[in-house]
Amino acid sequence: MSGKMDIGTLRDVLVADYHKRLEDVINQNKHRKIYFIIAHTELEAVSGTITTKFMLFNQAPPRMLGCICYMVNNRIGQLRKLWALPQDKPREHIDEGTGMNQDDTERILDSITKLPIIYGG
Repeated sequence: MSGKMDIGTLRDVLVADYHKRLEDVINQNKHRKIYFIIAHTELEAVSGTITTKFMLFNQAPPRMLGCICYMVNNRIGQLRKLWALPQDKPREHIDEGTGMNQDDTERILDSITKLPIIYGG
């Protein structure tokens, strides 16, 4: 699409693309019995490009900000959304809502780097 687009149309186009790409990932992994998908979308500030990455895991990953986690169970044909967390920027002070500080954020990021990523697309 070219030219200007209202926000509702843009949202509809992005959601349709997201669902199609998620469906493609699921169809490419029908041979797996049970696995987890993390979806992470980023907006590149300079170009305005929106990029969504899907990563597959054999075990349930920890909750990550700015991500959606699905569990796929091909034994019974089930896709279940486990959680969806909004994006956030780490803060130096303790957030009253979450009770997290900078050390918590670093601990979470450290645990994420130890997860085996099977697929990134």
